[in-house]
Amino acid sequence: MTRRSDTCGLFELRLALFAGASLAVIPLPALAQQAAETIALETVTVDGSFIGGVFRPVEEGYEPQGIGGVAAKADLPARQVPFSVEQASAELIEDRGDLTVYEAFESFAGAHTQSTNSDTGSNVARGFFSRGFDIGSGGTVLYNGHRIYGIGSNYRSTVSLAGVELLKGPAAIYYGASEPGGVINYIFKKPLAEARYEIGTRADTDGSYGAFLDAGGPLSKTSDHWRYRFVAEYNKDDDWRDEVEETPKTLYGSLEWAPSDAFVSRLSYEYLDVDGVPQRYDTIRFPGETLLPVPENFFAGYDNDFVDIRQHTVLWETEWTPSEAFGLDTYVLYQHNDQEHQTTRIGGRGGGAPDRFGALPRTTHVGISEDRSIAAGADLKGRFETGAFSHQWLAGYAYSHLKSDGGVVQVSTGTRTNPLRPLRPDAIDPFGARGGAYAFQDELFALIPTDGRGGAFERDDHNVYVQDIVTMPWQTTKLVGAIGYAYTEQTDGPSVTGAGPITTLEDGFVTPRLAVIQDLTDTISVYGSYAESFSPQLLVNDFETFEVLDDPEIGRQYEVGAKQEIMDGAALLTAAAFRIEKENIARRLFPDDELNTNSVLDGVYQSQGLEFGLTGQITDWWTSYMGYAYLDTEVKETDDPVLLGGSIPYVAEHNLALWNKVRVYGEPVGRFGQIDLGLGVNHYSDARDPNGFERDPYTLVDIGLFAEKKLKNGALLKGAVRVENLFDEDYFDQRSFGSSVTYGDPRKVSFQISTVF
Repeated sequence: MTRRSDTCGLFELRLALFAGASLAVIPLPALAQQAAETIALETVTVDGSFIGGVFRPVEEGYEPQGIGGVAAKADLPARQVPFSVEQASAELIEDRGDLTVYEAFESFAGAHTQSTNSDTGSNVARGFFSRGFDIGSGGTVLYNGHRIYGIGSNYRSTVSLAGVELLKGPAAIYYGASEPGGVINYIFKKPLAEARYEIGTRADTDGSYGAFLDAGGPLSKTSDHWRYRFVAEYNKDDDWRDEVEETPKTLYGSLEWAPSDAFVSRLSYEYLDVDGVPQRYDTIRFPGETLLPVPENFFAGYDNDFVDIRQHTVLWETEWTPSEAFGLDTYVLYQHNDQEHQTTRIGGRGGGAPDRFGALPRTTHVGISEDRSIAAGADLKGRFETGAFSHQWLAGYAYSHLKSDGGVVQVSTGTRTNPLRPLRPDAIDPFGARGGAYAFQDELFALIPTDGRGGAFERDDHNVYVQDIVTMPWQTTKLVGAIGYAYTEQTDGPSVTGAGPITTLEDGFVTPRLAVIQDLTDTISVYGSYAESFSPQLLVNDFETFEVLDDPEIGRQYEVGAKQEIMDGAALLTAAAFRIEKENIARRLFPDDELNTNSVLDGVYQSQGLEFGLTGQITDWWTSYMGYAYLDTEVKETDDPVLLGGSIPYVAEHNLALWNKVRVYGEPVGRFGQIDLGLGVNHYSDARDPNGFERDPYTLVDIGLFAEKKLKNGALLKGAVRVENLFDEDYFDQRSFGSSVTYGDPRKVSFQISTVF
C-alpha cells in the first residue's frame, strides 16, 4: 500500500504500511527535469504506518499486518495470502477490554471457547474451537509463529501480547500435528526503538481490580541497537458467581540486539502465575433437558477448592537476512507448566439427582501435573529467478519435545465409591448454608500415587518442509506448492498406580499444501487452496485386553476466497468458502462414565461454510473489526444414533462478531482531547450438545467510551468505560460440557485509566 500527499506542489510522499518500510522524499518527475541538482536523502526506517494523518506504531490499529508469516511462512501482502487468517491487534484487544486470550479469541467470527473434560472450571482451562473443530485441546500453540506442544492450561492474560492470530484450516505442513480447524498464535510485544512508558489501573462492578506497567525503549541514548520491553500486571478478577475468582499475575521481559538491518536477535521471558477458585459446572441437566433447580450464582464447591498454575516461557529468536536471495530464521522455545487443583462439582458416580431432602450429590476432584516442553527450528528462505519466473523459496525443520507427569483422583457422594467412602464429599443444599471446607484434602492428594489416574506422557516430533511460491511471467499469478513430512514418537503410561502397559506410537505423515493466487487488480486477489492436517492418537481400551487404537485423525480442507484492500491498504475486505472433513474421530463408548475410557474410531465430521470479514481503518474516523461465519456442520459417520446426521456438538450455525470504534470529537487529537465511541455485537445461533440438548441463540451487545488528552508535560492521559452485555441478556454460555450447563455473564461495567509518557 502507498499513500500520497503533496506539500506545496513540490514533493511526492510515499509511505509503506508495514513495519520496516522505508520513508523517502522523491521529486515529482516534472520538477525533477527542471531541477539543477538532485538532493539525496538518507533512508529512514519507519516502524509503523500513517493512518488518517496519524502515525501508529505496528502494535496499534486494527489493520491486518504480517499475516503471511503465520499462514504461509512467506512475505506476502495480506490480500495475497491464500488462507483465512484472523488477527486481533493490541489496540483491538485493549478497546474491547479483552483481559484473557479467551475473550480475544471469541472476537473472531466462527470461533468460540469451550469447556473440555480436563477443564478445572471457570476461566482456568478451556479449549479453542474454529470452523467447528477443537484446536486447543491438542496442545499445539504458536509463540511468534513458532510451535510448541504443551498440555497445560490454556488460560493466559493478554498484557504481554501485541496480538492474537488464528490461522483457520489445516497447517500441519509447518506446525506438525494439529487440528484441521486451525492454529492459534500468540504474538509477544517487541522491544521498542523509542522510549515509551504506560502505567494504568482498572476495576469493574463485579469487584475486580488490577494494575499494569508497559515500558520499552533503547538501552542507550546514543544507539538503538539494544532495545528492551518490560511488562508487569496484577489482576484480582472476581466473578459474578459466588466465591469464583482468578488472580493472574504476569511478568514479561524482552531484550533485542539489532546491530544492522540484516540481523536481529531477541530473547524473551514470560512468567504467568494464576491462583483461583474455580466453578466446574454451574448446574446440570437431569434427565434430558430438565435443569436442576439451583440459583444461577450457586457455588457447588468447598471453601478450600483452588487451582494454582505456574508457567515459565523462554523464547530466543534470530533473524538474519544478508540479501534478498538468502535468509535464515531460528528459534529455541522452552516452557514449563506446573498445575495443582481441587474442584468440586454437582453430580458424580451415583448420578446428579437430589436426595429426598433436596440436597445435591457432589464430586471432588484433585490433580497435579508438570509439563516440560522444548522446541527448536530453523527456516532457510530467499528469492531467485529462472528466466521470467520468480521464486520465493522456503526449507525448514522443527523439533518439539514434551514430557508430562501427573495424576488425578476423585470421590463422589454416591454409593458407587465404596472403597473411598470415608473421603466422599457431602451432598449440598443449593438453598442452604455453604458447605465449608473439604476436610480430607490432604488425604485425597495423598492417594494420587497409589489410586490415581494419569501418569507419564512423552512425545517427540520432527517436522521438515519445503515450499516454493512461483510468480508467473505476467506477474499477476502465483502458484504455491509445498510438502512436509512429520515423524512422531509417543509414549504413554503406565498410570500413576503402575497399572496398565507402556504404550508407544511411532509413525510418519506426509502433508501437502497447494494454492493458486490471482490478482484481478492492484487491490483485489482471488485464490484457491488445499491443505491437510493430522493428529496422532494413542488410545488404550479395556485394561484387561489392552487393545490399542493408533490411527491418526486426518483433516482435509478445500478453500476458495477473495480479498480486497481498501483505504490504500489500511483495511482488508475478505470472503471465503471452505469444506473440511476430519476422519478417525474417537468416540467414548460410555461418555457419562469418567473412569471408563473405552473408545472406538468411527467418526467422520464435516464442516463447510462461508466467512466474510472487514478489518482495519475504514475512514479517518472509523476503525472496525467485522466478521460473519456460516457453518454447516454434520456428523457424517458414527455408530452413535444420537450424533449421526446431526451438527457437530456445540457449534453454532451462524456467528456474527463485530466491534466498531468511531471518533466523535477531535481532529484527530483536538485542543480538548479526543473522544471515541465503541460498539460491539456478538451473536450465536442455537447449538446442541452430544446428548441432543439445544442451547438457545443469544446476542450480546457491548459499548465503550474512550477519551485521550495530551497533557502540558507531553504525557498522554487515557480513560475508558465499557459496558459488557448492555441489555443483560440471560443465556447459556458455550462453555458447557457434557451434561453441564454454564450460565452466561450478566451486565458488567468496567473502568480503565492510564498515562503514556
